Amino acid sequence: MRKIKRRMAVLLLVMVMLISGGCQNMHHLSANQTDKDDADTGTGYNIYYINNDETRIKAFAYQLSSTTEDGIISECMEALSKTPDDKNYKEVFNSSVKVQQYNYDKDSRTLSLFFSKEYAQMPKTTEMLVRTAIVETMTQFGGIIDYVSFSIDGSWMTDEAGNVLRMKNSDYVSEVGGSQGDLDEARFCLYYVSSDGSGLVRTYQTIRYPSSESQAEVVVRTLMQGYPSEKYRSVVSKDTQLKSISVSGSLCSVDFSREFLNKIDGQNFRLNVYGIVNSLTELKDVERVRITVDGKLIEEEPDGVVLMNEMTAKPDLIVQ
Repeated sequence: MRKIKRRMAVLLLVMVMLISGGCQNMHHLSANQTDKDDADTGTGYNIYYINNDETRIKAFAYQLSSTTEDGIISECMEALSKTPDDKNYKEVFNSSVKVQQYNYDKDSRTLSLFFSKEYAQMPKTTEMLVRTAIVETMTQFGGIIDYVSFSIDGSWMTDEAGNVLRMKNSDYVSEVGGSQGDLDEARFCLYYVSSDGSGLVRTYQTIRYPSSESQAEVVVRTLMQGYPSEKYRSVVSKDTQLKSISVSGSLCSVDFSREFLNKIDGQNFRLNVYGIVNSLTELKDVERVRITVDGKLIEEEPDGVVLMNEMTAKPDLIVQ
């Protein structure tokens, strides 16, 4: 089965920035949700619909009645399948776009949607608007769903490097046509830990990001999210916060919260540190990295790693 590749750079798009959880079992969607009226105030949430010309999406105010994760997901799915009051717009889910089941992972705050093969038959611009409407609708609930992944007829939607896409609302746009505004796109070399914990694995990801963010920040924040699948292990422990990051000359200084020092399932801490260092030094302006915690140099040496010094890449830790 063919995979759908992300081709967002081919489309000239206008960014809209919007508002910006573990059930591991598959859920089959029911169709017994009652109709809901659009809210006339801004106190609820939004459901995104596509105009009849298939050139843009629009947010329609919606009062959510569900309070559980599964309830929210199911209610939004039902709303996306209903025609809005404005007859210039139409539902997102129809005969060509049917979600057969979904999987919600609370730990990673990722919603995986499973579509039938008809999804792949949509025109490219239509598919982009459908995807945008779904991702924008499902990622507005503050800490419940941060990412959405699509599987079409058993094959995951991937980027050009073959990585499973974990899509977030800032990746997407509301209108076909125009310019990309304040979004940049670049291909990054990022390092994660191999599945057996023996060393670092080199990966490549094409990432769209706000032009106001430095590439160093994009690298670290992407590493903090972990690899998009369970194929490789993370290099940043859970609940770690990025407190600051800056590049001066060829030195990148990164300050994390205390959680950075926590072990990840017993893996060697050296791999955590150099997953970050190796990734950052792939940037053309970075040769050395200094890591601090809560603004201070770390005197302790977890697994023999000296964090007091500036660090350079260690290619010998790369196993693949």
